[in-house]
Amino acid sequence: MIPVTDDLPTRLQAMFHSGEITEFISAQMPIEKLSTGWMEQGLLLKGFTGKLEDRKNQEQLIIPADRFARLTRDLEGVARPFVGMLILGSQGLVTPKLCIVVYDTLEENSKPMMTVAFWTKNLDFAEITRIIARHVLGHGYSTGESEPDLDYLEQLRADVSSGEVRRLLSLKIPAEKQNAAEWIRDSIRQVNESERVVAAAGDVNGLSRITLLLTRWLTSLDVFKRAKNNIAAILFKFSDRTELCLWDNPHGIASFATLNGTDIDSMIDRYVTPLWSGSQDLAVSNVRAPEVVVGKRAKPQEVDRKSKAMVSHQIDYSVLSQIRTRLEVLETRLQALENAPRDKTVTTDQSIAIVQTKLAETIDRLESAVVRLSDLEARIKRVSKSGG
Repeated sequence: MIPVTDDLPTRLQAMFHSGEITEFISAQMPIEKLSTGWMEQGLLLKGFTGKLEDRKNQEQLIIPADRFARLTRDLEGVARPFVGMLILGSQGLVTPKLCIVVYDTLEENSKPMMTVAFWTKNLDFAEITRIIARHVLGHGYSTGESEPDLDYLEQLRADVSSGEVRRLLSLKIPAEKQNAAEWIRDSIRQVNESERVVAAAGDVNGLSRITLLLTRWLTSLDVFKRAKNNIAAILFKFSDRTELCLWDNPHGIASFATLNGTDIDSMIDRYVTPLWSGSQDLAVSNVRAPEVVVGKRAKPQEVDRKSKAMVSHQIDYSVLSQIRTRLEVLETRLQALENAPRDKTVTTDQSIAIVQTKLAETIDRLESAVVRLSDLEARIKRVSKSGG
């Protein structure tokens, strides 16, 4: 259990004074109706320049926090435990982001929900997740060593196959302004035929309500609309499932999913971090230095047997099929981008060109990997036959 003195608002206050975040606010939600001014009445701690009533603070912090709290209240009902989370901003793991969290406090016998909103300065996703895990979920968090898989959509598809994702619907975001209800309804009705559908699995009709609700809510949020290429992730953690929305403006895709698990840490690692990752965030793989191993000299026949056993143990042939699957997914996404209606503005054309270039480079690298692995597979078979 996290001590009361180590709660999230207190942690954010310290981060505000140290310059890690630029502004924040925390307020206790009333149990009953969220009446006008509830944030001011339930205010706990805050940190920003100017006054609460200032236009900038209202538009950047107060209004988004209020609107998200009202959205979660509509979905939460009487369900406990409950966590609602919104993260939005431009692409990049350390770009400024607005984070809003609505959650049950960790204190015993505590009934009111808490709403916390803050803007990061240059925190990466691992640190954001660590803060939420410790102060909202009540446990520690340690990120993995491997770099994030940049294709979150591919990960969702893979998790459909493994049973971790119950329902999935990924749609192309219309280039022109279109009625949200009409767009969602038409896409679901023709889910197996519509060119708007990028991926679908499970009972997509069961996703229609929350898909429509989140689409209307997000596309009407001023702080999100302000930048054309903003990205947003919304998670709602219930006792038995998690609802997920990933709005990817740079790639023109909006994804909605119902997940069977409730491990938010893992979901951020698997879907949210890759959503924001750009080419500038790719970790440079460490090349392993040569090693000298000292041991007893073995007989040639023994060495041959050990070598074959070692190779057989280390090479996982499923890697080949996984990479080929990844290539197919990336090629499909590239084709979707090429066929998508384009705006006439130079900025949009340049953005699409950049995305296409990055995808083409990724495909080239993966194709090279497939060739190398295929050659390695052939060599292993030849060695096995000659040794047999």
